[in-house]
Amino acid sequence: VHFLESTFNASFNEKGRLVRIIAVSEDVTEKRNYQEMLEVQEKMYRELFQYAPAGIYHMDLKTYRITEINDLACEYLGYSKQEILEMSDPIMILEKKSREEFLKRMESLKRHQSLPTRETFDLVRKDGTIINTVMYIQFVYENEEIVAARIVAHDITDMR
Repeated sequence: VHFLESTFNASFNEKGRLVRIIAVSEDVTEKRNYQEMLEVQEKMYRELFQYAPAGIYHMDLKTYRITEINDLACEYLGYSKQEILEMSDPIMILEKKSREEFLKRMESLKRHQSLPTRETFDLVRKDGTIINTVMYIQFVYENEEIVAARIVAHDITDMR
């Protein structure tokens, strides 16, 4: 099976009668197959992100805003997805010592110092209780500058 995209151009004589049709067609089978593959991969990523047995979120490190978060991360924190995405300062979810450590880490990143990709942070839930987490962090770079972080978090409160 091949898929074609075609463009037609019609020519008419002075009486308005059709005298010629010019058609140009391009085989877009490979492009269409590639698009279908991307759609399948996107669906798999979304399902993995949403249903993984871990809290997952994406943070813009220029604004310190959370731009994407899964339901389990929201459950860990006791906030709705909308509440978290609309927070003007989501680092306030970090307990005081963890917030100080986070800010030190950001300063180290600005100085291009390497950091561990596994870190423990204490978080303050919406109801005020503290949960202990271990976070696996992947930094996102643009032009050698760290601009975002992808974080996978596990609640380890019951393990301590």
